[in-house]
Amino acid sequence: MRKISNDMEEMCGILNVYMYEDLNYRMNTEFNIIKSQHEKTMLDMDKMTQSIIASMKFSEELLKDNYSYR
Repeated sequence: MRKISNDMEEMCGILNVYMYEDLNYRMNTEFNIIKSQHEKTMLDMDKMTQSIIASMKFSEELLKDNYSYR
């Protein structure tokens, strides 16, 4: 009985270490993927903001040109 109990405790310890390392690896991998996606999204948002600003400036120039023709 004692040998079975000791073997069971040893197996539980091994499984706990294995599960923790696997979970830690998956969390690190998923974090890197999410971080990469976040950086891409932020770059896309910055490009969109710059595009909106450029469009606003262009429309202001068009309005000024229209007023000058009147």
